Amino acid sequence: MDTYLNNNNKNKYIIVYKDIFSWLVSIEKWAIKCNWKQNKKMQFIEDYLQFIKKWIEIKNNRVLFISYHEYLDFIITKNKNFELKLCNFLQNNGN
Repeated sequence: MDTYLNNNNKNKYIIVYKDIFSWLVSIEKWAIKCNWKQNKKMQFIEDYLQFIKKWIEIKNNRVLFISYHEYLDFIITKNKNFELKLCNFLQNNGN
């Protein structure tokens, strides 16, 4: 992303991801609902793996990975550890 933004930004990126099995069920339902031409399981899995791989490659101190289940748990329980993790990430100046 920095390359596209001329390396002069201070953007932060929070990547919320589902485990691949939960995600696959969800994306298949969405593909049917939206009448996607691309609807083979292996194509979806390849897309998912490429997405995660790319973000792992560019991960730095301005990228935070949060699992979808971790996020849902925070909404339900107001988990202070999660809140602290998120606040620390957002307050860090990226240096």
